[in-house]
Amino acid sequence: MRTRAQEMVRPLTDAVAAVAVVGMFWVLPTVSAAPWPRMVAGSVPAAVTAGAMIFRRRLPFATTIAAGVATFMGGVLRVCQDPMLAAAWCLYPLAVERARRTRLVVAVLAGVFAARCPRPSRLRRVDGRLLERRSIMAH
Repeated sequence: MRTRAQEMVRPLTDAVAAVAVVGMFWVLPTVSAAPWPRMVAGSVPAAVTAGAMIFRRRLPFATTIAAGVATFMGGVLRVCQDPMLAAAWCLYPLAVERARRTRLVVAVLAGVFAARCPRPSRLRRVDGRLLERRSIMAH
């Protein structure tokens, strides 16, 4: 049984985690690399990600999907470098509470992870290392 003090710490932990993830993986890369139109467009998925992380205990299924989709969209817009940490943060309570019924969520997230990985056709071996073709051209 949890005490009242423990119940008050849980939302604070979620808020601190949201600030840390959005600050490190969204705000810093967006401000340093993106032009202002993308920064403005990137603020929406960043806000969705933060909200999902904060409300993950109330709506675990919806927040997991929202965080995954927002992170994917941030990657498409190139305004985030989140390695799906926010989605994993939201997935944990869902997995704990509904472990047997979350196969669909795991399958969707696995598909999102697979979509974010570079395809073998876009990789090239240079000096014994695999590099993406676009990064080779940049050097």
